Amino acid sequence: MEIVFVSENENKIAEAREILLPLGFQSIFCGVTCRETGLTFTENAVLKAQAAVGSVKDVPIMADDSGICVDALNGMPGVLSSRWSQDGRNIDLLLWQMRDVPDVHRTAHFVCSIACVMPNTEVRTVSSVWHGRILHAPDGTGGFGYDPVFLPDGYSVSAAGLGSDLKNRISHRYKALRLMSSLLKRTYFSCHA
Repeated sequence: MEIVFVSENENKIAEAREILLPLGFQSIFCGVTCRETGLTFTENAVLKAQAAVGSVKDVPIMADDSGICVDALNGMPGVLSSRWSQDGRNIDLLLWQMRDVPDVHRTAHFVCSIACVMPNTEVRTVSSVWHGRILHAPDGTGGFGYDPVFLPDGYSVSAAGLGSDLKNRISHRYKALRLMSSLLKRTYFSCHA
């Protein structure tokens, strides 16, 4: 089963490749520039997938938008996660904003929305979350983005310390890609084998 996964983020591409292959998908990765003007993760994922429609034919086009939502910050950075600080030091800004927040109020969750534009231009979307809390300092050397300061519920190390094998079996992106792959297998690939 072949799909196109749209992203300019090499880290997301690597994760998507690791997740999609065991789910039975051969993925072509495509970088398409798209301004994220949506107010939700789902809207931005749809914009990204639709941006590739002119350059890809006859296969489903998948894109994701994801980020971290911190309860003590009223759900921010949210859709602004990748551009939360003006200087690219997103983790530093987040930790500074959380400096006086006690552990009990440091809850957060990652969100991943996947949009898939079908060859007939129909759009399908799914979303998933990964709950945890914000650490007081970065921990771990793996992952990317906010992984070093995100402690997933039920784990004693940050997402950056889990290792890619484990992270890519429990994360928000894994859950969303698994949902989308199941949807595509039931509705598209069952008719287009």
